[in-house]
Amino acid sequence: MTLNGWFSLFASRTGMLTRVNTNSSSVALTFDDGPDPVATPQVLDLLKLYEARATFFVDGPAARRHPDLIQRMSDEGHEIGLHGWSHTSAEVEAMRGLRPQLRELRRSKHAVRKRVRLYRPPYGHESRWTRIAAALSGVQLVYWNASTEDWRVSPADELGTRITAAAQPGAIVLMHDRLRTAVDPAAFDRSYMISALAMVLSHNSGRVRFGTVTELIATGKPVIRRRRQSHDQLAAMVEQSD
Repeated sequence: MTLNGWFSLFASRTGMLTRVNTNSSSVALTFDDGPDPVATPQVLDLLKLYEARATFFVDGPAARRHPDLIQRMSDEGHEIGLHGWSHTSAEVEAMRGLRPQLRELRRSKHAVRKRVRLYRPPYGHESRWTRIAAALSGVQLVYWNASTEDWRVSPADELGTRITAAAQPGAIVLMHDRLRTAVDPAAFDRSYMISALAMVLSHNSGRVRFGTVTELIATGKPVIRRRRQSHDQLAAMVEQSD
């Protein structure tokens, strides 16, 4: 078998976690692109108030700028995952091979300075190099099965309804405590997301248990997507707007 063939086989045996089949009421709230000095403390305050935990897929440069927030996430029982350094689609980087993917992970790990086991590549995009780099770096790729679409400006009650609908047992829910890119510049203001999150947590009444991705995995059988998913239209629009 050629070297390229071995790489293809290696990549095919890894995959992207999308959700968990579970009999529990557990849901994993996940937040991308942070930390943000304004929004992230408010998110952490809400999670603490309602005894919920989450996984934060942090942006490398933002993590380096705000080590205090990374430490607070850790101290309060939240999980920290990587979200890369450059926020470039893996499909864009794919033509350059494995090295850029490994560099993204190495720089992000160095910025976080915590032990990490999870990696959500920007936009959820991947190439075979992403999978190989993740395996070599000892991290599990994590996608989601429920997006709240909090990257578009919405009234808080409307977004709250979407979050509640997304928060079904076994779900990995995508949210953002910061937006690194956005089609609508007004979406960079996270206040409507924070209001919606407060509504959801205050009205949960034990319907679901909000925990970390690793805690969710422990409750059931992880669902792993083996086949790679192609570039999605939304991220292409966002990249073109940068």
